[in-house]
Amino acid sequence: MISFDAAHRAVHYPNDRRLRIWVRRSNTALGVYGAGNIGQSLAAFGSPVLAAALGYVWGFQTFAILLAIWLVLFLMFARNAPRLTPPKSLVQIMAPLKETASWRLSLYYFLTFGGFVAMGVYLPIFLTEVFHLTPKDAGFRTAMFIVVATAARPVGGWLSDKVGGRAVLTIVFPVVVLAAVCLAIGGMVPFTIGGIGMAMAIGLGNGAVFKLVPEYFPATVGSVTGLVGAAGGLGGFFPPLVLGALKKSTGSFTLGFVFLGIFAAVCLLVVRPKLFALCLVPPGPGNPPRTCSRQRYCPHARGCAAATAV
Repeated sequence: MISFDAAHRAVHYPNDRRLRIWVRRSNTALGVYGAGNIGQSLAAFGSPVLAAALGYVWGFQTFAILLAIWLVLFLMFARNAPRLTPPKSLVQIMAPLKETASWRLSLYYFLTFGGFVAMGVYLPIFLTEVFHLTPKDAGFRTAMFIVVATAARPVGGWLSDKVGGRAVLTIVFPVVVLAAVCLAIGGMVPFTIGGIGMAMAIGLGNGAVFKLVPEYFPATVGSVTGLVGAAGGLGGFFPPLVLGALKKSTGSFTLGFVFLGIFAAVCLLVVRPKLFALCLVPPGPGNPPRTCSRQRYCPHARGCAAATAV
């Protein structure tokens, strides 16, 4: 199912039939593509097992052999996708950077995919240093986190087809806030609850963001996907540095989880600014519509009984 907004945009571009079919099928393709994240799960769980069984050297050599096999398969079977539109100039490719929507999507993906990468990298450290688990047990729990987040990604895209990407993100960001609180509390039970909640939320968020990309930018999906993906990469690179610095200065990771919750709240503010309106007084019955200076943010601005006092 495709939203009216996406269908409306698609018919305004060349090769509209192909483009409409692509928009309908892109979400499924992105979900299959996102399932490739399961490789990180296999690496997180398999690396300690291989290192314990064969030694650290063979742990790396095994993955090198697997990479060589995939290289051969890629050279044998990979093909370029058919081009639907003529090549764009650099100016046309960079044009979406002028749109605020592209930067908002980048902000969302900075949190969702960045959180996925950062937790995948740092979770074994949390579990071994804070909870004193064995590397094998920490790797298994990290693998489960990655599996849950990866499985939730196509679900997030499917839900976005049904109710819209913004609606899904409106649920995702508060859940991330609550999960960050659980992670900051300490103790294995709250940490586990927070980890599972975080995995589900950011997985759904990943699917929702990439559902929104072709809806807002159906003719420039490549450049916007590159921008959004780069933001996600930075999101995976930046938090470990912050967590490392905070751990060194405070001796704890708690403040890092607090910052994570605050950042998720900021994302919620961006995606749903009216939820943070200062005036939430509902309109009285029978009041005529009034102009309000908070009309952009307040859901009751046009019929608010207190509008004259604003």
